[in-house]
Amino acid sequence: MRKFMIDSNILPASLLIMAAVTNLTEIELAFGARARRHAFERLRNVIHDLFDEEEIHEVEDAGLIEVIVRPRAEQGLRRPGLKIGQLCTLICANPITSEVGAFFAIPGIGTAVLASRDANIERARKRAYEQARFRPNSCHLPEVSQYQDDMAKAVHLMDQVARGGATLVWQPTVGPLAGAPVLYYEGLLRIGDGAGNLRSAEPELLALERMDLAPELDRRLMTAVLDELEANPKLRLGINISSKSASLYRYGACTLWQELRERLDGKPDLARHLVIEITETADFVSLEEAREFIAVIQELGCLVAVDDFGAGWRSIIQLSALAADIVKIDGRFVRDASKSDEGYETFLHLVRLGTSLASAVIVEGVETAHQASLARHAGADWLQGYQFARPSAGPMLPVVHDPQIMALSFVDRHSAAQAHA
Repeated sequence: MRKFMIDSNILPASLLIMAAVTNLTEIELAFGARARRHAFERLRNVIHDLFDEEEIHEVEDAGLIEVIVRPRAEQGLRRPGLKIGQLCTLICANPITSEVGAFFAIPGIGTAVLASRDANIERARKRAYEQARFRPNSCHLPEVSQYQDDMAKAVHLMDQVARGGATLVWQPTVGPLAGAPVLYYEGLLRIGDGAGNLRSAEPELLALERMDLAPELDRRLMTAVLDELEANPKLRLGINISSKSASLYRYGACTLWQELRERLDGKPDLARHLVIEITETADFVSLEEAREFIAVIQELGCLVAVDDFGAGWRSIIQLSALAADIVKIDGRFVRDASKSDEGYETFLHLVRLGTSLASAVIVEGVETAHQASLARHAGADWLQGYQFARPSAGPMLPVVHDPQIMALSFVDRHSAAQAHA
């Protein structure tokens, strides 16, 4: 790596930012050398727009741009931290076109605080560089054709979300007794098929995860859900995020969920109406980062659910460490429970296990009255499935403030925090 030529006379509490496009090599292989230059140009333009008053140094052949932020006395490091989140959002805001096809540039951000005039800037550069170039779950380059195909799916889905061609439909979670009220509505992403019908977006969602772009889609959908909650404060809504998004550091330090934290900070009445469901279709960046993410989200007042319990790879030890509020049992198990005694015993074990791991258990995929009866007798707190309602874009009813969940999730945590303050 070429050394940067920067005056080391750094003011106290300055911030060193190292920015990169982490998929430059893949872009060049799949879309050409000109596409690589365009990706770096996107990074350059965004940085100059956001940090035009700061010290900026570029090393294009290394794919890096370094920024030294000297915060004004009245703002400290808070404002630069918010700008880092904006940097990632703007880089991913729109795809870049090429002769081969459109693609997204994926940011990587590293930061290091230079706390004194004598701070070791080379050591700080090394720390920031390692963060900016880190690519979780990436050990080899993908096949070019697969990369192009996945990127095309990702671009199409993001475009459909922006244009309204992909939308959230809502499915309620209800109590186990007949006529029970709705606990919350889960938002499920559906994409238009061109003929006026909506279909599952699963192929595009899996492609986004392989592209490391799931956090950007999740951020956009989270914004839409928060807008809906602010417009309809009597609702409680759930939104799925990828396991890859369950981190505060997805593109580097301070780079993900800044908008969510800003919008919910000091607004417990809004936060308690949001349920964040973490899916199991991909690995976590790390269990430690996932646990910190969940703790921060819960501290804001939100509920956190672990989706598809029993169907994925996560161990009981991992689930226990996450300390989620809700465990959702995969619908396959209630279907198997209706077919055999062995299936019911497995299902009963999962419900009891889920109860030991979280404040509430939801059984998904309940399609018949018999399955609903089995779930009730097994001790499930809440049920979800076609037996009660199909996902719909139609109007939603106000939800119940269930004392079992709301007390355990928000009130107790808030009281404990106040006691320790």
